[in-house]
Amino acid sequence: MPAQRLMSAVVSLVPVLLVIPGRTSAAQDTERTVAVSGTAVTATVPDLVLWRLTTSDLDKDLLAAKGKSDAKLKAILGLREDLGVAIEDVQTGHLSIRKEWVRDRSGNPVEFRGFAIARTIAFTQRDIARFDEFLAKFVARAEVELEFSFDTTRRHALRNETRLKALAAAKQKAADMTAALGAGLGKGLT
Repeated sequence: MPAQRLMSAVVSLVPVLLVIPGRTSAAQDTERTVAVSGTAVTATVPDLVLWRLTTSDLDKDLLAAKGKSDAKLKAILGLREDLGVAIEDVQTGHLSIRKEWVRDRSGNPVEFRGFAIARTIAFTQRDIARFDEFLAKFVARAEVELEFSFDTTRRHALRNETRLKALAAAKQKAADMTAALGAGLGKGLT
């Protein structure tokens, strides 16, 4: 069941440059430093499903291709109310219209196949327990290509928390390294 899967939310690498205090002579006016990086991973249970639906149509008549595409788009957008999805959780996006050709072995166009129209619609599903219901309705309503990914509403908070964990890991790594050299940590450099 998708709701029980763990999602790796954030991985951060935080490079840190720390000063190693030590003796310097008048001729040597540079600080000794050690550069380290810290890594942290935060796993979370997802609470969102991000759906991406793409429709494709091909017809030699541009208006006919557009009509087919419009009908699919209308059917998909009609699912918003059926599924109880808020209007701000639906986004119509990419639209492309291009000519397609049958090509010879050299890649030269030899026969016009038609106008290809592709449209993308994104849905944010906030009730992850209804995953199978959303999938079934998307597939039944119109010919679409489907993609989905799991996400969390806590993405930004988790990312910030993970950065701090990575920074702490880098600092500990630098402390261990300088202790092994018989030195200590100074201030962090930017």
